[in-house]
Amino acid sequence: MLHWVQKYMLHCVWVQGLTFSLIIGALLMHLLDSFLDRHILKKIKNAYYDLPKEDDPRESKLNPIDVHPLIVGTIERLFFTLVVAYEVTGAAVAMVGWVTVKATIIWVGKVDKQHGQAFALRSVLCGLASMLFALIGGVIIQQGLKP
Repeated sequence: MLHWVQKYMLHCVWVQGLTFSLIIGALLMHLLDSFLDRHILKKIKNAYYDLPKEDDPRESKLNPIDVHPLIVGTIERLFFTLVVAYEVTGAAVAMVGWVTVKATIIWVGKVDKQHGQAFALRSVLCGLASMLFALIGGVIIQQGLKP
């Protein structure tokens, strides 16, 4: 009977950690991304292009990445949650490196420097917040795996 309880508790810890990292993380990341888009990027775009309206025919050039951010965020949070849960050496360095690579790719892919910096800043802020959810979810699992 005790073995069954231990196995159940281990599954609960995995469910709790992954739920926090993937589901709660996705919801709160969507809110953060919407907030940054509404309060930072839209002001920069409108000031740069001097557009009074929200419909900009050039906007498709501003985001050349076709992969939905929800997919990228879910995969990165899953990966780094597992890395933290299993106490892989260099997890923090890998997390910072990933955020840097993502921001660099976004910055270089933009059509102008001003938008590149704004989108890179958004990417760094969202990436760090995403890594925080992965870290906390991984620690929840990690603490449950310890005897």
